[in-house]
Amino acid sequence: MRDSTELQGPTCRPACRSCTSYRPAASRATVLRAVRAVRAGTLVLIVLSAAAAAADDDSKRLRLRGLLDFRIGATDKTESWLDGGLGKLRYGGDGRASGALARLSQCSILFSLRANDSTSVRAQVNIDADPRSYDLGSRIQPIEAYLSYRPVLSPYLRLKTRAGLFFPEISLENTGPGWTTPYTITPSAANSWIGEEVRTIGAEASLVGGYLSNEFTFTFAAYGYNDPAGVLLAWRGWAIHDRQTGAWERLPLIRPALYSRRGHLPAYATPFDPFREIDGRVGWYSSARWKSGGWLDTNYFYYDNRADPLAFDGSQYAWHTRFSNLGVHLSTPGNLDLLGQSMWGWTMMGGPTPRVYTGFYANYVMLSQTWGPSRFSIRFDRFWNTDLDHRGPSDDNGESGTGWTGAMIVNTTEHNRIAVELIHLRSRRPERDSQDLPVEAAEVLVQLSFRILI
Repeated sequence: MRDSTELQGPTCRPACRSCTSYRPAASRATVLRAVRAVRAGTLVLIVLSAAAAAADDDSKRLRLRGLLDFRIGATDKTESWLDGGLGKLRYGGDGRASGALARLSQCSILFSLRANDSTSVRAQVNIDADPRSYDLGSRIQPIEAYLSYRPVLSPYLRLKTRAGLFFPEISLENTGPGWTTPYTITPSAANSWIGEEVRTIGAEASLVGGYLSNEFTFTFAAYGYNDPAGVLLAWRGWAIHDRQTGAWERLPLIRPALYSRRGHLPAYATPFDPFREIDGRVGWYSSARWKSGGWLDTNYFYYDNRADPLAFDGSQYAWHTRFSNLGVHLSTPGNLDLLGQSMWGWTMMGGPTPRVYTGFYANYVMLSQTWGPSRFSIRFDRFWNTDLDHRGPSDDNGESGTGWTGAMIVNTTEHNRIAVELIHLRSRRPERDSQDLPVEAAEVLVQLSFRILI
């Protein structure tokens, strides 16, 4: 029988139907998931279509949209971290054999209400239709919900403010509806982590100035409820996927990583809550952005959650996390886009000497070419962690890895697109040895996506 406290694969034979770890045949499970995904997607389409028809299209003050991403694909045998394994992709096998998948990978409701030319309210709610190995909270989760006020101060100067729950403007990839990317299905490792653990629950103000064909933006924000940011990077490492964490959602931690620390840490909650206030301190970030002539977009971002690494609320520690991020997007007259991003920082927990102290780094470069309704993109990711607490091989949070992502996207209509993507990722993490797995691993995921935007 599978122990609910263990994050490991089933130990019984598939024929043992009386065991809670029994899994139906892969082909049958895939068909059942596809049927459930179609049913869920059809229901959402009906509801959103009716709501959109009832909205006041003339004034366009109220807008209700829906985003559905149906996906099929093939995985290798590596078990995903979301299923309790050590894999770094969103989908994987069962640890013994490769598999096929059919999913409703994203189901988002996008809401906006414009009160006047300068004031609006925006929200995004995701409905999780993925099968789950663990209780991660409600299936319906807010991703963003904020009030925006953007007055024009002069012909050359305007103010942009937001308050509520929202993504900080770090990613130059995730510019599509529902915080998706128009270049690939799956964002880079750096932006995958932003979607997992980093969210602003507070207020942000930006001063935007323009001169000739240049635009300069300076931003400052204060926030709370992001004290655990960094725990996944230290105890799981980097991952590459497109799943967005909801405001009240919990994420699984790799249980073997916690076993090795039980001798000097209190029992740590798993699944854990990434958006939680533990020490009462206010975090902050600031950024500068420069856009020029439609061909250059570059930004620098600095984040410090100011968490007290000694603070512990009975189930989770606060993690003091700081990082810098530099991003560049170049557009050429031949419809060729070049994007690059570099992120570096560190996270620590416990004290007075940090019990966990990890430096983290990630960067990518991507080329993307459009021909009519089609876009072809190729991206190279590189990421690594450095164990700075030096507690020995049994507690090593270091890792390194590289990944290649190739994607072809065809916009069949203004609101629909078909995309195919191949991800090949190689990584080295000493912690895998504790599970009698090779320290170095290669993972492959092929996905076909059909997206509908209502």
